[in-house]
Amino acid sequence: VRDHEQVGFIEVCDQSADMARSQAAARWADVGNLIVSDERQLRWAMPQLFSLAAEWLLLGGVTRLADYWADDVHPPAYLDVLKELGFRRLVANERGLRRSL
Repeated sequence: VRDHEQVGFIEVCDQSADMARSQAAARWADVGNLIVSDERQLRWAMPQLFSLAAEWLLLGGVTRLADYWADDVHPPAYLDVLKELGFRRLVANERGLRRSL
């Protein structure tokens, strides 16, 4: 909330269902949804939303958070803010099938 107006929300999913199988998996969570209503608010809203999510995740013992970025879905500023917040690339996948003729 900024100036009495909701600017976005974050939804995270922990791996608590996997706790019985792996304690390492239980320390991971991923961002299911992060919605910022106005792209111009990204640089302000994303750190605020991630900070709130981190507080809750840490209470549950989660110490690792993954997010996904797709250049055909997210604006470039989204990736920039993720990098500023300390995220780093783990894996890069290229979508689509290309064949040489």
